[in-house]
Amino acid sequence: DFALELADRAHSQHEPTTEAVTLSTIHAAKGLEWPMVFIVGLNEGYLPITYAKTDAAIQEEKRLLYVGITRAMRDLRLSFATFDASRERSPSRFIAVLQPGLAK
Repeated sequence: DFALELADRAHSQHEPTTEAVTLSTIHAAKGLEWPMVFIVGLNEGYLPITYAKTDAAIQEEKRLLYVGITRAMRDLRLSFATFDASRERSPSRFIAVLQPGLAK
């Protein structure tokens, strides 16, 4: 069946053929999972992105982070920078809403 073949091809194109690190955007990671996921750059201005000004845009950014977080099967690491180039950076406001005790 043509539809099944297309679905099989779409699924297998994201599966690495060897043990490897996969670099991906959160958008491209939708529907995929990995044993370990690192989400880096969890800073204000990056997530949520600077131009997300409305409540709807902020909620969409929060959903995007949820997608990233739920890609991890066993281990999830989140990181943010305290300094970027020549200025201080603030952690994303979304970190505060994560489960207490999750952040170390």
